Amino acid sequence: MNDLIIIGAGAGGLMASVYAAESGINAITLERRHRPGLKLLMCGNNRCNISHDASVEDMLEAYGEPVGPFLKQALEAFSPSLLRNWFGAAGIATTVSHDRIYPATEDADDILHCFTDQMRSLAAPLMLNCPVAEIRTLEAGGFEVVTEAGFTFQAANLLLTTGGVSYPKTGSVGDGQRLAAALGHKVTPLRPALAGIEVTDRWLQPRDNTDLPDTRLTIRTDEGVDVATTSGNILCTSTALRGTAVFDAVRIISRQNIRGYKLILDLFPNLSQEDLAAQLQGEDRYEDLLKLNLPGIIADELERELKDLTPEKAAASLKARRLNVRDIRPLKEAIVTMGGVDLSEVNPVTMESKLVSGLYFAGELLDIDGPTGGYNLHAAFATARLAIASLAQKLGRRPNLRRKVEDFDDEEDRSFRKDGDRKGFAGDRYADAKRGGYGDRPFRKDGDRPFRKDGDRPFRKDGDRGFAGGRSEDAKRGGYGDRPFRKDGDRPFRKDGDRPFRKDGDRPFRKDGDRPFRKDGDRPFRKDGDRPFRKDGDRPFRKDGDRPFRKDGNRPFRKDGDHSKGSWFDRPRKKDDFSKDRHDNNSGSWYQDDN
Repeated sequence: MNDLIIIGAGAGGLMASVYAAESGINAITLERRHRPGLKLLMCGNNRCNISHDASVEDMLEAYGEPVGPFLKQALEAFSPSLLRNWFGAAGIATTVSHDRIYPATEDADDILHCFTDQMRSLAAPLMLNCPVAEIRTLEAGGFEVVTEAGFTFQAANLLLTTGGVSYPKTGSVGDGQRLAAALGHKVTPLRPALAGIEVTDRWLQPRDNTDLPDTRLTIRTDEGVDVATTSGNILCTSTALRGTAVFDAVRIISRQNIRGYKLILDLFPNLSQEDLAAQLQGEDRYEDLLKLNLPGIIADELERELKDLTPEKAAASLKARRLNVRDIRPLKEAIVTMGGVDLSEVNPVTMESKLVSGLYFAGELLDIDGPTGGYNLHAAFATARLAIASLAQKLGRRPNLRRKVEDFDDEEDRSFRKDGDRKGFAGDRYADAKRGGYGDRPFRKDGDRPFRKDGDRPFRKDGDRGFAGGRSEDAKRGGYGDRPFRKDGDRPFRKDGDRPFRKDGDRPFRKDGDRPFRKDGDRPFRKDGDRPFRKDGDRPFRKDGDRPFRKDGNRPFRKDGDHSKGSWFDRPRKKDDFSKDRHDNNSGSWYQDDN
């Protein structure tokens, strides 16, 4: 029986699988889809915003109630600085942009490959195309997992990390919530956390996607009470508004179950109303808006409304424009799902169920969510890592880490590398690394490759070729396929430069230089030098040397003295004044100009 079965190979499941293997826990991971981490590849517009560059206290405040207090132990055990160092030790350098932490390559594929490469090197088994149909508890303790294909797996412990229910094509179809409910857990209602909103304002519905990079949204109740304020960009599309300010506002509305609300938009949050009015003193209100860096298509729509207003009233309108909200976009389009396994039924110190011993949870399957900017991915990583650490302690296993995880204090410090040497298992490239390529191995010093001295290749002497058939300066003969164990440049099984099975320079099965099956230089099936099916040297279907379908040597579709000796690329339907003969019979080309 396995120690652990992990269901779901998303962000949390991949982290759990790697850390379980490092901790000596015998675990297998089951994934519904044909490939792990499909939703991970979509994060941060395919740049994979893995975390937020903030202190643990600031992050917990941003999560808010009840998520922040629940995640306190997980984030303290695996802070953003520790997360950066963990990826750095695995060969993934990170960078910070607008307080968001990305891989230095800004490519989500690198994060996914980081996990899968480590799983392969640690021999952590992963079963793909394996949706789970049912979980049964065993009388002797443990669980039996039944897949839709009929296969069963048994383990003493179980970790559910199947994610939410948004973007179902990535495999997030609610399996974990269904399985948790079947095991007796309460699942809170599922609703969109980070999603777009539909509005009826025509000026916010351009034909082409238009970005408002710096805005502020205020959530106001019907009673006129301001609940919260969000800031960031707003992406205007023909169907909905998206972007940081919108997503975070939708999360607050959903988390607090606000029914009657208004969204008030400030297009210029960095300017006071008085300063904005001073900027709108020109005769052309459209030009004024362009000078304020408002996109042209948005300025054009607003100009019709604002052109007859005084600067003071125009500024007031731009600082507090009420959006006419139609609806929030559906859950399947949400970046994050709100709702899931009730937090009151899970131990926040261990991530183990309070109802079923040996059952653990991690990630978006739980009723946890955060703002945009790396909060949700970090929550998945941290809860998965805490669940595995708790299980390892219960089983008496001690982590067998390849690397030491410490605080990432210096952003410029690249872990485990000195003087330009390459680091880690992923073979990342850095500007200061002058030697080697992507495949350079770790544990190298002074640029030397392992097991080599003085630049000699293994198993080779005096320039002789080895198993790889590499080229050396003193090897004059042969190519890639040269065999090992050669001396003095001779090829094996050959003497005096002769090839095997040949004498006197003759090829096998040939006499007197004749080719096989041919006599007197004639080709088979031909007599007197004639080609088959031809007589008197004429080509088939042609008479008197004329080409088919042509008379008097003229080319088809050409008239009036066109080239008789021109190139095949002579164009049809050319007349005398356009058919200048550019062909030089001696040395010229058709493409050569007369001059």
